[in-house]
Amino acid sequence: STTLTEEIMSATVSEVGQSTDSITIGDLCTNSAAIKFTMPTSTIPLENGYFQLEHGVLVGSEYVWIPMGTFYISEIETTEGSNKYTVKGFDRSTRLEKDYVPTVTLPTTVEKVVKDICTQCNITLATYTFPNIAIETIYEGSCKDTLKYMAGLMGKNAKIDRYDKLAFYWY
Repeated sequence: STTLTEEIMSATVSEVGQSTDSITIGDLCTNSAAIKFTMPTSTIPLENGYFQLEHGVLVGSEYVWIPMGTFYISEIETTEGSNKYTVKGFDRSTRLEKDYVPTVTLPTTVEKVVKDICTQCNITLATYTFPNIAIETIYEGSCKDTLKYMAGLMGKNAKIDRYDKLAFYWY
């Protein structure tokens, strides 16, 4: 992996807590980021790649680096002949677009369905104490749609946090 510091011209992270103008429960909010930089002499492959952002906070005389997340590249912009690039990406929730094929036995619980989705989509679950909610039938759809339904049953929304883990939170 390549670490850029001096080459970075700007970086932004857009954390979303609500995907609409109204308060909802059972939503999955996807964070995005963009980074503008000068390509180093040894070219970095960007296609199908990802980037990780950290924010440096000066504490005393040293910087403490705070992770802002991992973002999977969705767009690459450059001007022909220029070594200046802008890449944009979305967090790990983009892995949830595939169809959910349950491996849990019914009846089950919200916790087991969420963990099944995380396993299938290679997503780590943040520490969370699940309510004991029984699931008699499985919502048919994508992993994302099923996860949103599970979050709604708990009265929560979901997102990928800055540590790249699936987290549930109050709207």
